[in-house]
Amino acid sequence: MDDVPDDQWTTAELLRRVDDGWRQLNERLANFPEETLDEPVGGGWTRRQMLRHLTVWHELTTRRLAEYQRTGERPGMPKTTDEINEEAMASAEGRSRDKLLADLATSFAGLRVEIAKLRDEQLPQLDFWPGGVVVGNTFGHYEEHRADLEPA
Repeated sequence: MDDVPDDQWTTAELLRRVDDGWRQLNERLANFPEETLDEPVGGGWTRRQMLRHLTVWHELTTRRLAEYQRTGERPGMPKTTDEINEEAMASAEGRSRDKLLADLATSFAGLRVEIAKLRDEQLPQLDFWPGGVVVGNTFGHYEEHRADLEPA
């Protein structure tokens, strides 16, 4: 949250930004035709794979935040980033637009529940991992892939 000093993050502000990023993403995806899902975008991905990629990272972040709440420690990654992304790409095959969007919405809902459990004082812990992992896998992630998710 670029314009908020690190020691002034709040869960309420983080949720506001998460929700705003989600709203903007959904506005872009509302006009996303099924026939463009297999067109290539940046990095050799297709739009279909990119939607699955966002879902997979929501799901992973949900699990990691839940583990953080249980242990108070930064959870490790189950695999490398490349391995996670490769699996996301492969698991996109054959999924319809409606299925991809439904899965994305479900994954976001679960992630939002975990974000809401964070207390303000937790956000800067562990070198700002809790807040940073949320930004990096919600509105920051959506912005990173904005061009990939624009309607054709």
